[in-house]
Amino acid sequence: MTTLKGEEADLQIVMVDSVYFPSQRLRIKTDDPNSVFKNYQGDVFGIFCTNSTPLASSTKNSTYPNQMGVMVNIVKEESLTERSPFVKNYTDFVVECTKRIIICQEITDFSAFEKSSQVINAKVQYLDENENEEEIQEVKETKLDETLRTLAIKYCTIPRLGIGVSSVLQQKAKAIQNCLNITDLSFRCCSLLFMTSNEAKYKLLETNSLKERIVNCINHLKTEINITEENNEKRKKNQMKKLNLDNVGLTDLYQGVKTKRPRMKKGGADNTEAIQELLEKFEKLDLPEEAKTIVVRELKNLSRMQPSHHEYGNIEKYLETLAELPWNKSQEENLDPKNAQIILDEDHYGLEKVKQRIVEFLAIRKLKDDHKGTILCFNGPPGVGKTSLGKSIAKALGRKFYRIALGGIKDESLIRGFRRTYVGSTPGVIIQSLKKVNTNNPVFLLDEIDKIGQDWKGDTSSAMLEVLDPEQNTKFTDHYLATPFDLSQVMFIATSNNLETIHPALLDRMEVIDISGYSVKEKVQISMNYLIPKQIEANGISDQIISFSKPMVTKVVKEYTMESGVRNLDRCMGSICRSVAYKYAITKQRDGFEKIDVDEELIIKALGNPKFNFILNKKISRPGLAIGLAYTSVGGKSLLIETSKYPGNGKLKLTGKLGDVMKESVATALSWIKTNSIRLGLIQEKSYTNPQDFDILEEDYINEGDYKAISFSKYDVHCHFPAAAIPKDGPSAGVTITTALVSLFTNRRVKDSIAMTGEISLHGDVLPVGGIKEKCIAAMQSGIKLVLLPEENRLDAQDLPDDVKEALEIRFCTKIDEVLENALSHEIDQEFIRDAYKPLFTSKI
Repeated sequence: MTTLKGEEADLQIVMVDSVYFPSQRLRIKTDDPNSVFKNYQGDVFGIFCTNSTPLASSTKNSTYPNQMGVMVNIVKEESLTERSPFVKNYTDFVVECTKRIIICQEITDFSAFEKSSQVINAKVQYLDENENEEEIQEVKETKLDETLRTLAIKYCTIPRLGIGVSSVLQQKAKAIQNCLNITDLSFRCCSLLFMTSNEAKYKLLETNSLKERIVNCINHLKTEINITEENNEKRKKNQMKKLNLDNVGLTDLYQGVKTKRPRMKKGGADNTEAIQELLEKFEKLDLPEEAKTIVVRELKNLSRMQPSHHEYGNIEKYLETLAELPWNKSQEENLDPKNAQIILDEDHYGLEKVKQRIVEFLAIRKLKDDHKGTILCFNGPPGVGKTSLGKSIAKALGRKFYRIALGGIKDESLIRGFRRTYVGSTPGVIIQSLKKVNTNNPVFLLDEIDKIGQDWKGDTSSAMLEVLDPEQNTKFTDHYLATPFDLSQVMFIATSNNLETIHPALLDRMEVIDISGYSVKEKVQISMNYLIPKQIEANGISDQIISFSKPMVTKVVKEYTMESGVRNLDRCMGSICRSVAYKYAITKQRDGFEKIDVDEELIIKALGNPKFNFILNKKISRPGLAIGLAYTSVGGKSLLIETSKYPGNGKLKLTGKLGDVMKESVATALSWIKTNSIRLGLIQEKSYTNPQDFDILEEDYINEGDYKAISFSKYDVHCHFPAAAIPKDGPSAGVTITTALVSLFTNRRVKDSIAMTGEISLHGDVLPVGGIKEKCIAAMQSGIKLVLLPEENRLDAQDLPDDVKEALEIRFCTKIDEVLENALSHEIDQEFIRDAYKPLFTSKI
């Protein structure tokens, strides 16, 4: 119940034509300089309804203690003229009704109370809402509050007369959903009433019983909801009669019944022809039942709209997208493995294992029609022919080929499409690609699948799971289509450069086929058979004008390229051909043009000086240096490791932008050396070095029989990996780091033309690593003659190209002792020891 307080106050009150409730917020705009809202004094005033009680019939000198209104606070006042010079004298008010008030003075002039927009000075009394716990408990037990909340939310979210749901009502529904105070909830729900009379709403306002107010509000809400639904139904029926489209069924749709075509009302634009075209398209398609239902519903919606309606274009675009998809349109495919082998051999040199796996894949599809098949993923460095392999597969199958570039995609909606609720929404890249190829069984190449990622817009990798899973892609649902589409007939082939960046669940759905880099011999053959003929034709010349010899091609391969693929090699051949084409173009007598044989002079003129004619092992000029072999996403690479030591306190310094794994490899190598320092014979020859020169005391050495071993705690060690701007990581440099450090401490140089790779354990075991083929090819290109590999990689070495096996001597090691035995010179570099302590400047400064 509500009790009256004895507090009274003088307040300006405004007479209005509506009844307002506490917790209600209003926005008022006015351009009238005499408006009551511009003439009020202070931030608080009262609002009363003129029609609340029969004041006009009352006698003079009467008081009206039950005359009730609400107190209002001015929340915000803003001049719209300040925001825009085109808006003159407009003021925007936001007011909030806070509590109920009553007039408690004798009324002498009734005329002011009978007119709206009047300002009156009156004495009022405030009402405080003192909640009755028993009444609240009764309301909760009977769940009247939940019933009121449910009806109010329904009232706010029901569409009104085809204009949809008001955003203002949606905000009010959210506020009602979050309202916890039952009294506040009752007033908020009462303020929703729109069609209820002022007399009825005033009775709600003056009702003190919470339960009674809620029950009455529920009844009014039910009445208004019923009226709204009846009005909507009447509007729908009237539109159906006007359009003569009472019933369009599936049978009518696919039999093309002419009498059911929509007719626009008189004077409106005619969309019958456009709808008829869509009907004819859908008649030719064998749509799934779910898609048929959607088509019928959207055609009905389209028929009821004028072409000028804002939704007309969106629905028409959606239906056109559905009609253009290849629901049941397939291409005949050729599954002959022999034909596929011929095409692959014509288009690609080498890659025998890769070709064999592709032919096996096609043979299985020929033997079993319903074979769902594995998703192939070609993994390898750039330029090795992954994309062209996909084209060759499509050519062998007789299917259409389409490349989908996934590099850089971070928005999941680019794969699964944008929902139609968004402006400018479109299907995802998969559905759009199917529209372009116009067949449901193309070959899709998902290029650079390792470059997709995730951010706040969604996980793109997870969106690809449904696309690539044969168990799920039979009902792939694009957000734009909102209906399943069967992708099981599509052959997906993915390409990647680095498997580590692919989502594990996505990688599990694909069969990875590694395509390693090409050797020098393979690159020469590819150039002679593929690249050079292509560049000659592309530059408008012929083999009667230019000729390449194998030695010159080999020179270009060795001295101007250092990649695993042939993309840069193709550019080099193009530059040489353009240089000859220019000479041929400016020649006046072309009939007498003498054929040009490519030589060193022409290569240097077209490509500049050699870029990779150095031999890496020439840099091994002192102890502490070693050559390792690395495998990156772009192929194999030779890696020089430098080490040095200087007086200190046993610290380890690392430079070269190293990852955590490589840092741990350095620490493991140094720990192994310290553990085995006595066995390694790390001695300091007194005949060449005087410890006193560096303030190194005699105690810095440990007496062990006939020699003295170095105390590591008196030296700092620095390991540097050149090309410091390039990030480096991985365990495969472990044996190289150990060899460089042992060489540093023993003053024994690493032998010429030797490189190594392998992980080292704390007990000196040499563990296997990956990328053996790429590393050996990189070693051969760097002029290396001897390569040391882990014993467990012996089987990997059997797959090396013949020219690599001929150019390299490969030795396999199980322990780091074997690596050191093969890599280090047995003699101490005494010249280096002498030079290390020579003064740098002969003259004094």
